[in-house]
Amino acid sequence: MHQGSVRTPLIPKHSPALDTHAGIRTPLALLVITLYAGTMSTSRIFDIDFDLELRWPLLGVSLVAAVLPLSTSPKPNPPDRRLYTFLVLHLLWLATLAASAAWGIDATFAAPYLADICFLLTAAALALPLAARAKPSDLDFLAHLVVAMAALFMSTALAVGPGESGRYAAFGGGPNVFVRIMGIGLLFSVHLALSRRRWLWFCLVPTFFYGMLLSGSRGGVVSIVAVLGLALLLKLTSPRALVRLIASGALLIACMAVLIESVPGLSEWFDARFVDTLLGDEIYTSGRDLLYQDGLKIFLDNPFLGGGLSDFPRRHSGGYPHNLFIETGAASGLVGLAPLFLSIAVVMWVAVTSRPLANDRLILLLAGFLILAGSQFSGSYFDSRFAWFFFILFLAWRSPADTLRTAAGVQT
Repeated sequence: MHQGSVRTPLIPKHSPALDTHAGIRTPLALLVITLYAGTMSTSRIFDIDFDLELRWPLLGVSLVAAVLPLSTSPKPNPPDRRLYTFLVLHLLWLATLAASAAWGIDATFAAPYLADICFLLTAAALALPLAARAKPSDLDFLAHLVVAMAALFMSTALAVGPGESGRYAAFGGGPNVFVRIMGIGLLFSVHLALSRRRWLWFCLVPTFFYGMLLSGSRGGVVSIVAVLGLALLLKLTSPRALVRLIASGALLIACMAVLIESVPGLSEWFDARFVDTLLGDEIYTSGRDLLYQDGLKIFLDNPFLGGGLSDFPRRHSGGYPHNLFIETGAASGLVGLAPLFLSIAVVMWVAVTSRPLANDRLILLLAGFLILAGSQFSGSYFDSRFAWFFFILFLAWRSPADTLRTAAGVQT
């Protein structure tokens, strides 16, 4: 051994030091369920007059459940410093959005959005210590939980049936929320099949893709294609990897084509909802183009500070532009856009400089960018909550070797 090197103590394969701290999984699962709940209220589930948003009691329970395991678990190795850079920028983005309520025309419209910002801040504060202590087996647990939640939403949507527009959703979350849940379920199913050699997980891939099509969300389908393209770019480390990715992609495309053609009525639905509206003579925008124009106008009228948190909602009866960047620009101008863009740039910089990415880390990045891409077509900044959760996990990710060193008491 070279002089001055640090010897990592050998640990038996089944040593308790390598076992997952069971307590970490409980608050992690509760936080994930809270993020899935979103703005779901009791009236959506039960036929009662009492209307309470479930996210607040769930978030409170998550915080309480995290106290003991976080205080008793081993101190983790310091994560990549770029994680803290990302967190500072993320908090600055949320802070500028909250501050923009002060210069909005009608502050009464800002109250629910301030509540959303408070939720996002608290969720990020809880995600950080959990992510810093997460071991590879914890991420495996997370993958199973994400797939289970996608299966729950899919089965519920099929049981309830389509809405008035013919599109499917579950628990009152809307088709554009439903498609994101199907998308991350699809990604983690592929991850479990390829990375864990559990090929039965591939059986769920067509199911979740079918759910994406039933949602009728064109932005969601475009997002999953874009994310698969990103995966291709990040995994281009050798000709062999390229061949494997192309073969896997061709197989997935073939399976999806067979699914579309084999399910009765699905081919017609696909043509009417996706092909004709995107590639036809008249592209159907669902009024998004007008919302984008209004949001951009507010931004251009007040490019530095924006029009305030309540300006766009006041003009559109509580609506939003369905684009994360336009919504941020309209509310807080360049002051808010700068930390938003820079935080995403930090994630991309880490992804590029950390190549080749381990599969466990890559799936977290892809899941985050799937939500981020979908946020450019639908939803508000609150609907991007899963992106920041996955990005924190991605930046805090530690290799099994790091986990061994932490278990052995050796700090890197």
